[in-house]
Amino acid sequence: AKSFYGYYERLSYLLTRGTHACDVALFYPVSACDVNINAEKAVKTTFSVAKDIFENGIDFDFIDFQSILAADIIDGKLCVAGEKYKTVVLAAVDCIRHETLAKLKSEAEKIKDKIKVK
Repeated sequence: AKSFYGYYERLSYLLTRGTHACDVALFYPVSACDVNINAEKAVKTTFSVAKDIFENGIDFDFIDFQSILAADIIDGKLCVAGEKYKTVVLAAVDCIRHETLAKLKSEAEKIKDKIKVK
C-alpha cells in the first residue's frame, strides 16, 4: 500500500508543475439559456461536441461570453486568463450576445485566412 500512495504523491506533485495549455475553447451557450431560445438543444449539442472532442484526445476548455470579451488575439490565438486557444468552437449557437458576436467577428477579421467553418 505504501508504494501505491507514493505513486499518487509523485503524480500529484507532477500535476502541480507547469502551466495548462489547450488549443480548443468550446463556447458554453449561456445566452441561449438566459433567454430560453433553443436552450436545451444548445446545451445538448455543446456537451455532445465536448464528448466528441474529449474522446478524440483533444484537450479543451469551456469558454463563456465574459472570457471572450476579455480576450485578445495574439499571433492568431484567442488569449485570455493565461490560455492561448487556436480554435473556438460554437456548437448549435442560435442565440449569442451582440457584444460577444461583435468581438468574435472583429477578431476573426484579423485572422480570416485561418478560419474554417463547418
